[in-house]
Amino acid sequence: MTARYLIFEDGTTFAGEGFGAPAVTFGEVVFNTSMTGYQEIITNQIYNNQIVVFSQPNIGSYGIQRNIYETIVPTIKGVIVRSLSNVGADNPQQQTLDRYLKQMNIPGITNIDTRAVIHKLRDAGKPLKGSIVPVPDDHAFDQLHATVLTNQQVAQVATPKPYPNPGVGMSVVVVDFGLKNGVLRELSRRKCNVTVLPYTATAEEILRLDPDGVVLSSGPGNPNSIKRSVLEMIQQIQTKVPLFA
Repeated sequence: MTARYLIFEDGTTFAGEGFGAPAVTFGEVVFNTSMTGYQEIITNQIYNNQIVVFSQPNIGSYGIQRNIYETIVPTIKGVIVRSLSNVGADNPQQQTLDRYLKQMNIPGITNIDTRAVIHKLRDAGKPLKGSIVPVPDDHAFDQLHATVLTNQQVAQVATPKPYPNPGVGMSVVVVDFGLKNGVLRELSRRKCNVTVLPYTATAEEILRLDPDGVVLSSGPGNPNSIKRSVLEMIQQIQTKVPLFA
């Protein structure tokens, strides 16, 4: 492993060792305190454009499983862990977390003081802009300061067109704000006949499908950044069909 650094725009630097892709990346730095489910977290669209710090000290302990992706192409910007397990390195049928992140062009840092990073984020009380770089020099900080992070994360990850997830049971419309595959899996287990619509769908477009219920998916970013038309859609359908979120 080679040296890699997590830097913040206030000049703070944390040193560690790189794994995953050797790319330079920028994003909001946030932390996750879940004890399990690192693959689901990394592939969850809610972390679009974010660098995630795991408080759980050991990550990668069961490799990458083929049936628990929350999205096919993750949009997380980086992964920060205290200790990286190399489970699956000797098994050609199983991917390691390191190999998976290389394939997805996502950089990671291990052997870093994640407790100190999390304390910094907690003290700030909000996500901070950061970057993963090979050298924490003036050029790296200049690039970080010049980077403007988008507030249109939902538009980046939500489906632009409707698509079906067929079943033989209740008719359910899912409005995609950054849909997790797990939602579709659970609806499929209940034999629901699902139609996924973009978050820009109108109340008229939804009600035209005559659903037995409507599910609003989770998604990334600040809800206040969503178009007002989405709130109007919710207000128009909530008295007409069962609404879940």
